Amino acid sequence: MTEQNNIPALSKSIVVLKAIAGGMQNYSIAEIAREIDVAHTTCYRIIQTLIDADWLQPRSGGVGYELSYGFLPMVQPFLCQRVLIDTISPIIEKLVQEVGLTAKLTVSQGDEAVTIYRVESPLPMSLSGRIGVRFNLGYGSSGACILSRMSQQRVKRIIDEAPKEVWRHQTPDDVLKRIDTVNQQGFCVDLGHFHPQIHTLSAPLRDANDHIPGVLTLIGLPDDMKQKELASHSQKLCKAIQRCNQLIRRDELIMDMT
Repeated sequence: MTEQNNIPALSKSIVVLKAIAGGMQNYSIAEIAREIDVAHTTCYRIIQTLIDADWLQPRSGGVGYELSYGFLPMVQPFLCQRVLIDTISPIIEKLVQEVGLTAKLTVSQGDEAVTIYRVESPLPMSLSGRIGVRFNLGYGSSGACILSRMSQQRVKRIIDEAPKEVWRHQTPDDVLKRIDTVNQQGFCVDLGHFHPQIHTLSAPLRDANDHIPGVLTLIGLPDDMKQKELASHSQKLCKAIQRCNQLIRRDELIMDMT
């Protein structure tokens, strides 16, 4: 968003909230206003509004303000994701060492998938990426895993509304075939439909309610996903998924991100 499109009052509220969350819990309103260069009266009104919304509360026994429990629903999805990562990361790390490929953990947000965790391949030549990348659910094997638990109506809408670039290397039928494969085999591959040099193998995690809290994906080059290698990778991925699911269900992690 450009500076011209900013809402000044909202922008200042965000600055105040970040300042308090970032270490100014012991500051008075006057001190906060001076540090972030916001008028005292404006800072006062912002803080009172945030208190009324139960996003902030006065600190007990002293000067200052702190985040309140009313803010918790805003961060709950990220807390669930952190718990999920901490629970299964050792299994993902072991899988990467076994197959020599990069692995990523993906969750859904609306009509998009978001990478929340990655373990890079130990090999000197491999594909890499970054956490936080978003892509339409019409892309790749991980998108198909997420779509596999959605209604036909929602899948159709997502496909119909997908950006044009989603269809650069594939058709809607390719997406539907991957979804069918997930439902039949528990995993699927995408051999270059996202990008000709990016081949992926994905399987969905499942919690005790048969929801999909995330998708585990192996990422490689075309030579990494030839028929012989693919069979071995699929077997190891499915075993890792089984172990992950056992931990998720044992700890009663109910994290439906769909």
